Amino acid sequence: MQHEEEEEAEEHEEELLAAHGDFIAWGPDLEGVGGRDGEHDGEGDNRDEATRNRPQRSAPLPGRQPTPEPPASPSIPPRDPEAVGGGEAHFLANWRWFIQWNLKLQPAVVVAQLDIKQRRSGKTFDCYGFYRAVVERGGYLDDANGKKNISMPQVYREMANHRDGHTYTSIGNILHTIYQKFFLGYELRHPEDVNRQ
Repeated sequence: MQHEEEEEAEEHEEELLAAHGDFIAWGPDLEGVGGRDGEHDGEGDNRDEATRNRPQRSAPLPGRQPTPEPPASPSIPPRDPEAVGGGEAHFLANWRWFIQWNLKLQPAVVVAQLDIKQRRSGKTFDCYGFYRAVVERGGYLDDANGKKNISMPQVYREMANHRDGHTYTSIGNILHTIYQKFFLGYELRHPEDVNRQ
């Protein structure tokens, strides 16, 4: 009887591991006591055996930093295959979902911060125009490539925030920082958006 229960528990563990990979830690802690093999000395632990061996959510294994694909959001409009980034409505909804899920930030707060960076233009920050202009130029890809190959003053001229006679002398540095912080992770998740020609 106990042998059958152990086999069922092992099968359940294998199913969970296959479904959740590195996001499941086995045993009562992550210090190596009661690792994935389910061993635990039980000393000082007043939980029953089933509770001690139940999978528990944890941080990824050391040295690995997976960013899981966010769950599907019903509020994201369908992707337009002809438009850069799937079209403005698709991009904005998907990017906001990325900000919330992957960066663990509130999209409204991020957009407000971006608006403050461009307050002199008197317009809201053109997130889609900014992203579109960068990916049409081959994408940022990483810090070195982005700073070398993407002229942010030119990108700024394509955004709705641009106005003739602007006096933003540091616009290039500001936009590089913004892209690295809020858009680069999204670009890397969506390589289909980048113009590779």
